[in-house]
Amino acid sequence: MHNGRMTFASDGNLPAALDRLYIAVAALIDPVKEMHDGVIVSAPSLYEQLSGELPATRSDGVGQLARRSLPPVWTDGLNLKVEIDDTTRCWGSDAATAPARLRALAARGAATAPARLRALAARAWRPQDAAAVEQIAGHVESWTVSVKSLLSPASVKHISVPCPACGATSVSRRDSAGEPVRAPALQIVTELGCTCQACRYVWSPAYYLHLAKVLGLAAPAGVIG
Repeated sequence: MHNGRMTFASDGNLPAALDRLYIAVAALIDPVKEMHDGVIVSAPSLYEQLSGELPATRSDGVGQLARRSLPPVWTDGLNLKVEIDDTTRCWGSDAATAPARLRALAARGAATAPARLRALAARAWRPQDAAAVEQIAGHVESWTVSVKSLLSPASVKHISVPCPACGATSVSRRDSAGEPVRAPALQIVTELGCTCQACRYVWSPAYYLHLAKVLGLAAPAGVIG
């Protein structure tokens, strides 16, 4: 995929790719299930939580409000939402919202998708689309990591080394005051994965040890081989 547009390659494991996409989409746009006092309750989806936080003033991650003037929207969150909205428009669905576009894409032939959702698909994926489906799934997984990192900044760790996938060491972003700053491209949310903020490649927790070896780093804390 280049600039959000799908590319196609030789046949691959399409059923596995479709199931990965369906799971990735569900993690981003389905209600979050949580256990409280022995009862399962539902919270808004990560995408909805991100959207709902945009008008709000964000803290600096340590419980103290930034002392400088803040813009009327949360810049980091807005940039990520715009990226999700714009990229999903490039993926071929005419649905009105990013969640609806993602749900329609994930429903195309996925064995885990209910029949009523599969019926939304304009066409089924073809075997030769497997690589493109994998790329889309990885992109969606990276958004989940990014949303989690923005909503819970204390859980994020950054790695100041080049991304093995694209070579980027840092990315440009805006801080809470809207000023441009450089930040490490690779970020880790332990329970979700490591993602490159430049190319959106994602490594799941299962690949942490391999990634650490590629980068010549010690294994991330809490990861046991």
